[in-house]
Amino acid sequence: MDQTISNDIRKTMTVEEAAAILGISRAKAYECARRGELPSLRFGRRIVVPAGALEQLLQGGQQDDSATSPKISDASSDAAAS
Repeated sequence: MDQTISNDIRKTMTVEEAAAILGISRAKAYECARRGELPSLRFGRRIVVPAGALEQLLQGGQQDDSATSPKISDASSDAAAS
């Protein structure tokens, strides 16, 4: 594991937490995540929103092309493809 990642700072949040920050309903947040409008990662049945990607989204989506946010994907199948 990368030693630069601090164990006491969460790098992701639940879809419900992201919905509260955005001021939208839980259902709308899940819909946006499914469509790729809300940056998210899927780990099995668990969906999380990267905090940094949400922050970039709130700042007007200003990010370089090399750091594009993935749409919901199954991390287990992504890992198998590596």
